[in-house]
Amino acid sequence: MTRGGRKANLPENGATSPSGGAHPGKVVFEDEVEGTSRTTPASELPRTIAWAEDEDGKWVAVTRIVSTGTDGRREITKFAADGRFLETTVQSAPPPQRRPAPPRREDDLPQMERPK
Repeated sequence: MTRGGRKANLPENGATSPSGGAHPGKVVFEDEVEGTSRTTPASELPRTIAWAEDEDGKWVAVTRIVSTGTDGRREITKFAADGRFLETTVQSAPPPQRRPAPPRREDDLPQMERPK
């Protein structure tokens, strides 16, 4: 039984696609900013990380994720098993909060701006 292109009663992890396809097994995470690499079973990842829709709307298993950029801005790119680009997400730090100007005191105003 399907609902909106999704199979009912599937585990809510990356082992299967929303349409029921099986993942080949693992996703390699390469962080070029930190210089690290790790491999995680798809069954330990959410579907949103282990699967991506291609340009035809078909679910494709993500087998490699590469993070590039700087500490303040990252580009996270997903690839299929055949090396095909699937999608990129850009993540950046929020802009710094502005401090409100301190309240002005009457003594700080030039003589001509003082209330009479």
